[in-house]
Amino acid sequence: MNISRVNSNHCLNAPKRNSKTVFCHRLATHFEDLSNELLLDIFDFLDGYHIFEAFSNLNNRIQHLVTSSYFLLKLNISFMSKSNFNRRSINIIRPYMNRIISLQLSETFFIKNFFTSFPVDTSFNRLESLILNHLNIDHSGPILISLAQLPRLFSFTIFCYECNELFIIFQSIFRLPVLRYAQILCSNWGSRFLFPLATSDSQRNADGNSRCRTLLDEFSSPFWIERQLFFAHSHYYQFSQEVHLAFYSTQMRRRYCCQIDGPLDNNICLYQDPVFYLSSGPGISMKNRNIVANFPFQFPYVTALELIDNYYTINIDSFIDNLSHIIILTNITYLKIPFNNQLLNNFVKLLNRMPNVQKLILDVRPSSEMEVSSDQQTNTADLVCNNNVQNVIITDKLALTTVQLINKLFPRMECLEIQSRGDALISFVQTLLSNRISNNHLFSLMFYGDNAMINQLITMIDNEKLLDNYNIERRWLELCLWW
Repeated sequence: MNISRVNSNHCLNAPKRNSKTVFCHRLATHFEDLSNELLLDIFDFLDGYHIFEAFSNLNNRIQHLVTSSYFLLKLNISFMSKSNFNRRSINIIRPYMNRIISLQLSETFFIKNFFTSFPVDTSFNRLESLILNHLNIDHSGPILISLAQLPRLFSFTIFCYECNELFIIFQSIFRLPVLRYAQILCSNWGSRFLFPLATSDSQRNADGNSRCRTLLDEFSSPFWIERQLFFAHSHYYQFSQEVHLAFYSTQMRRRYCCQIDGPLDNNICLYQDPVFYLSSGPGISMKNRNIVANFPFQFPYVTALELIDNYYTINIDSFIDNLSHIIILTNITYLKIPFNNQLLNNFVKLLNRMPNVQKLILDVRPSSEMEVSSDQQTNTADLVCNNNVQNVIITDKLALTTVQLINKLFPRMECLEIQSRGDALISFVQTLLSNRISNNHLFSLMFYGDNAMINQLITMIDNEKLLDNYNIERRWLELCLWW
């Protein structure tokens, strides 16, 4: 949630300060001494929940500033625990509904719960922008239809997965009385292509650096840059000898991920594309055997990393050192990585060098059930207890003995998704909830299941009193246990 300032004409009741008077009488040495104008500028950079919860009771002046009627709100309400949602609903959302001008919500069942607690009516009479992420359209028709009651909704953005009832979206859009902007994103309309817009590999037997530099320099003038047209090149092997040069146009905003899975040789071409590190996008996928010393390219803006091969047979310290010369490890917020018991120690060392990873996908290999000894668990927890991983996805079956290890490895984990099926999931959930004392941040479990599993979970949780206030919701083919 963010808080925005409105025009000064609307802030008639706001106490104002003359900057000359402030410096004549007293130099501001404490946060609460700052002028209203400076406070408002600072608040623009802070999460709105933090503003209310941290500053509203700092002193009477700041409390009046934050709670005044001219202070309009932008709420970005991400998926959160039920206790946090209930507390913020009572203290922040409900008292200030008529001051909300922008609202962003995520996850189908969370959106459903929000609009159950806060139905669309005249209380949202100032709402101008609405963004709904990860919405199941087929089960959200009443919510979309009710949006026609919003008198000032100028902007509407919706992202959905599978959508079999697309006409519901268009019906709701056409009924909005003052809508000026609408954006609809649906994942089953097609995937993003990793390869550029146009490609030509007709140039063969490229003459190394000279040919590449001459070719690319012709397209580096302001004429091309001003039109956001960028060009890059790639080299390919054929029969281990002949080199092919691919020259292509690319656009930064359309290219999401760079995939490096072929052999690379520094002797082929030492000329680096001027905009290659920009046009590659925020994500990179690499085979571990390509992460070598003197790698010819650098990707300083990459934030998402996918490692493809096993890395338990390599020297992990050298591997990390080589990787740190290709990307900035502290920039990585998304990591997908192979995982099994042979990789455990290497995984710990690597994750320890990426303290800002928030979303982690563990690609569990079928040959392993991640079994480790109790001594390894203790040492592992000591090494990585300060990581910031919040969302964990595990792609295969886990042994129950790893549940406590996961809690220790990721002490700030909020959401855990298990992409496997089977009756063992009941025991998994039971063990995980029984050991929640080691992780008080966790509030969501997602896994595949049917109605029979829902009944088993409810019986198990209620009989053993594992949770007091919880919901089990459907999320497409998955179940979500939310508390």
